Amino acid sequence: METKPSRTFSQKVPCGYVHCTIVEHYNGNFNMVLIVGDISKESCGLSWLCSMQKILTFSLRRAFEEDKIDDTKKALEKGILAHLEGTKFAGGQCYKYFASENMATSCCDGIAKCIKEYIDQKRKEENGSKE
Repeated sequence: METKPSRTFSQKVPCGYVHCTIVEHYNGNFNMVLIVGDISKESCGLSWLCSMQKILTFSLRRAFEEDKIDDTKKALEKGILAHLEGTKFAGGQCYKYFASENMATSCCDGIAKCIKEYIDQKRKEENGSKE
């Protein structure tokens, strides 16, 4: 199945940047998320990014395959993304983090912000096509 041009979202994180590229099929269904970033230069960072990529790809595929897409997206945001984001659930922050409004507190937080930005764009597109 052919894919649409991908969308890439970036967030500044304590060790540099994290970039999440979202790939969709032409029919609008979610295909996969690719995550790259400066963390891959750290000792176990590449393995960690690959694991996050697989978990989020599976979760987002599931969210977009469900009949009640919006309900599933909300559940995804309240579940996985809420645990990755910020320090809400003792997810902690990177030891390299310094207080800055322009920076995610950790790579997890940066990835969550990228995925949320993608979901927000999808919602706007879906709402625009229904009007």
